[in-house]
Amino acid sequence: MEHPSQQGEKTQRHILVVDDNQSTRRTTRIGLELEGFQVDEAASVEQALSKLQKEKYDFVISDVRMPFKSGLDLMEEGQKLCPTVKWILMSAYDFPADEVRNRNLKPHGFLRKPFRIADLVRLINVEG
Repeated sequence: MEHPSQQGEKTQRHILVVDDNQSTRRTTRIGLELEGFQVDEAASVEQALSKLQKEKYDFVISDVRMPFKSGLDLMEEGQKLCPTVKWILMSAYDFPADEVRNRNLKPHGFLRKPFRIADLVRLINVEG
């Protein structure tokens, strides 16, 4: 079976993975690095916003439910800081469609945890 990264050329994308769960963050980072992506991690909304101010990212992959501020709070603030970044939300729970709509957020995609890295890579490689 072919890896998604071998299904055609892609430029190296810079990705920020945000999750309060260290295991999820690390597993996602390592999986994406093995697929050829450049990946940074943040454990909170505050850490992520700090990184977004300092670095240029193509994608932010964020957990929806985190302590203090949610992934939706991050996306709302982050879209103002970095309007070209694409957002992929992940959660062990249902997609919060009403809240996303009420906040006027437009994520590139959503993944339910646990997910396969191949599914995340496919979502990253979808244009649009």
